[in-house]
Amino acid sequence: MRLAATLSALALLGASGIAAAQSEVNAPWTNPQGQPWTNEAGECWREPGTDSGPIEACGDAMPEPEPEPEPAADSDAMEDEPETVTRVQELELDSRALFEFGSARLTRDGRNAIREGLAEAGGDWRLQRVRVIGHTDRIGSAEDNQRLSRQRAESVASYLESRPETDGVEIEAVGRGENDPVVTCEDDLGREALIECLAPNRRVVMELELEREVQRQVSE
Repeated sequence: MRLAATLSALALLGASGIAAAQSEVNAPWTNPQGQPWTNEAGECWREPGTDSGPIEACGDAMPEPEPEPEPAADSDAMEDEPETVTRVQELELDSRALFEFGSARLTRDGRNAIREGLAEAGGDWRLQRVRVIGHTDRIGSAEDNQRLSRQRAESVASYLESRPETDGVEIEAVGRGENDPVVTCEDDLGREALIECLAPNRRVVMELELEREVQRQVSE
């Protein structure tokens, strides 16, 4: 019995020597194969005074794994995503540059003025829609002025439709007659003076709906 106890003690001393040589801080005692030494109850022999934390091989209760973090938003992809912005620009054309007095037929100077207006308005914006609005002065009957304003708007719209810059663009013509004057003149003026005074009311307005793509700004 004494011999068996002595052999057991020597075995334990030898095991502790091996563990001391192989162990790391807060690690259990291990055999040469790196496996923890355990007692008959399956409990690991540990370095006195230390705590290695739970070890699965020792039968310790293991903590629940930490949930994986949500993937970070791809800010580069968001910054590269284009955003479409729209604006409306008005071009007002003096009817004296477009038509003879009382006429709805475009002059050569009128066609040039329309082309120049389109070139200046476009730039890096894409033309999507044009609304042409005709206006007259108050000389003559309201019915005649309404018809003339409509015919002038249609003449401008027809010319726009013939231009390559407006291919696929929606074009609308509207007549407003004498309803939206920008100036008023006294009735006692002579005819020629009255025609000259009311000239700003004889006009065609082109409302251009334009759009382009810009890079979306992402706030940090």
